[in-house]
Amino acid sequence: MGDIRHRRHLPREHRFAYPTAMLLLDLDELPGVLDGHRGWGVERRAALSFRRADHHGDPSVPLATAIRDTVEERTGRRPAGPVRLLTKPRILGRDFNPVTFAYCFAADGRTLQAVLAEVTNTPWGEHHAYVVDVRDADDPHDAQAGRGQLTWGIDKAFHVSPFMTMDHRYRWRLGVPGERLTVHLESHRAGERVFDATLTLRRRPLDAAGLRAFVRRQPLGTIADVVRIYGHALALAAKRVPHFPHPDR
Repeated sequence: MGDIRHRRHLPREHRFAYPTAMLLLDLDELPGVLDGHRGWGVERRAALSFRRADHHGDPSVPLATAIRDTVEERTGRRPAGPVRLLTKPRILGRDFNPVTFAYCFAADGRTLQAVLAEVTNTPWGEHHAYVVDVRDADDPHDAQAGRGQLTWGIDKAFHVSPFMTMDHRYRWRLGVPGERLTVHLESHRAGERVFDATLTLRRRPLDAAGLRAFVRRQPLGTIADVVRIYGHALALAAKRVPHFPHPDR
């Protein structure tokens, strides 16, 4: 359970924050970890559900395998331990995940090796996976030991917002999942910070009480998220922030 904050700094200031909630799922524990709770389901109709097809890679390949395949392809190292997915479920049949994080661990289950961040753009519904290797972080030692935060610089490779050009460079700061988790993203252009977003979460047990708290935290689910995105897009247009069409459309 937690909050998310967005701040645009250039060319016009605009900011907002709202409560949110996400699930941290060990993919090896599905479907049992959710299937036993009323209203929740895996690969079946339910008020809140997890569907393999909503996530990374070929739906015919197990999700953990597809993530490990991509990480190995990008980094040259295959994670041998758990893959823990930070995501939102389908709510009333609707899937909406602007970004999902897959934390990939070594065989000991504690040493983080890589993070795959799958970004979805709105309204096009396209997906792109960024993979960050712990060995490439600015200071990987804390994260490899299962604590602290990692930072990376990554060139933007995927069109997300129609109010930003492609010539940006991201600065990711990712915490390792624990009792608390922080994810921070900055987007820079020509050396100036244009935008940043911060997700802060507090851990709750994945039990009946925790799942009820998840629903209370965002009773309107993905509907509210979509309304917020389009509402703030209208606000940016009203502030005369330049619009940039999809480069491939």
